[in-house]
Amino acid sequence: MKAKVSGILMILGPILTMGMWIAFFPDPGSGATVSQELSELMSNETSFRIAAVIAAIAGAGMLLGIFLLSRTLNDGDSVGALCAEIGGLLIILMLPFMLILQGYQVRAVEEAIAGRIDVGEGVLVAGMAIDSYLGFLFAGGYFLLGIALILQKRFHVVVGSIIVIVSAVAFLDEILYDAPEIVPIVGWMGMFIMTVVMGVWTVVQKEN
Repeated sequence: MKAKVSGILMILGPILTMGMWIAFFPDPGSGATVSQELSELMSNETSFRIAAVIAAIAGAGMLLGIFLLSRTLNDGDSVGALCAEIGGLLIILMLPFMLILQGYQVRAVEEAIAGRIDVGEGVLVAGMAIDSYLGFLFAGGYFLLGIALILQKRFHVVVGSIIVIVSAVAFLDEILYDAPEIVPIVGWMGMFIMTVVMGVWTVVQKEN
């Protein structure tokens, strides 16, 4: 039952989160100013609020699903178990920040609607500051999970290897100030896609 729940969370979480981000959130790579981003959020305020709630719940579910998977890999004192333990802890540490990241934009919109545009823009800037280094946390935990999957011989070695590669690319994206557009696509989209792959594989294995 636990494996099936974990698998479902890893399937639905990334799909819903990415769907909401792509459909309703400003593109972080568009080069828009803070003022332009706030105006874009306010242009469809009701839909954005709903999308933010869905993205927060779905994102939290995704992180919980990955964490539950890591718990199945940390038995014993092997290097793989240690990587799973540390990787799972790093990923679950993202949970409160996931809620903050979805909530600060909603707060910014609320301040702007109340006529406090400067406060709303300040909230957006503060949120961007919080977001600055969270990628290291997620990519680092995901990298260690990939190592654990390889060493613990879970799924297929190709799955673990791809996870290691895409998380390393995502980590590189956090280091490079002006990374080529392909880097975040391969890194972050790759991590979300591989999470869905692990979710499907987990559900199928449980059913078998």
